[in-house]
Amino acid sequence: MDAGSGSNSGSADGGGDGGSPTGGTGTEGSGGPSASNDCTGLPASSDPGAATVSHFIWLRDSTGVDSCGSAVASGTGTVALTMQAYHSQTIDFVSSSGTLLASTPGAEGSTLIAGESGFIGNMTASMASWLEARNDSGAQSPTTRHEQVADVAEDPLGGVVALTGGTAPQITSFDTSLAVRWRVSRPADYPVALGVDREGATLFLFDGTRLFGANTLAGMWVDHAGVAGNVFQMLGPQRDLAFRLPFALTQRTGSGLFLALGPA
Repeated sequence: MDAGSGSNSGSADGGGDGGSPTGGTGTEGSGGPSASNDCTGLPASSDPGAATVSHFIWLRDSTGVDSCGSAVASGTGTVALTMQAYHSQTIDFVSSSGTLLASTPGAEGSTLIAGESGFIGNMTASMASWLEARNDSGAQSPTTRHEQVADVAEDPLGGVVALTGGTAPQITSFDTSLAVRWRVSRPADYPVALGVDREGATLFLFDGTRLFGANTLAGMWVDHAGVAGNVFQMLGPQRDLAFRLPFALTQRTGSGLFLALGPA
């Protein structure tokens, strides 16, 4: 589905299917590049062979159940590596040549998003959560946002979009330095998913029971300038309340998003 335009900005592009996603079939991306062309130039021309460098993170506070999180890499080649321990993390920033640039204790949990340059981290500790910006050397930006944030999604045009606010729920767009681009009010119903397409349009999905009936899924688009569309019904009744189901959004090539529903 995509954000559409004009008065249709609050609707999915499902045509006659009432806005329901088609499950990611080939017809979902009609009018765009064919599936055979989407990966042109991506595969390596030859096997690059074994990795030429490696990195090891020393254990901190180990309980014997430490684990490594997924690595992310910025557009300049710096890699951020996370080791999870019982009540803490270690985040190492490593250059493309394997040089350790910085090592910092993380929070109890964090999700790192890599940008064209630098990183934004969604940090959590106990009931608190906040955003941190770091450059390609791992140094923290002075513009850390210490405000309660829930779901955070990468904005492919730079920065992130997050669910913020307590008694006054909002969707907030932050640029790469965590300056606020815009804020818009959002329905207070239980969040389900948040995503931003490659043209910068944000889709917020939430439980639609209050508005559209039991077990439905509702949505609202916000364009990259912060103009919100109308709330709409995304899906009809599901097997359970929408926020209990494993919905996920991922970017389409060009514009729009795919909506996936995983197994029970």
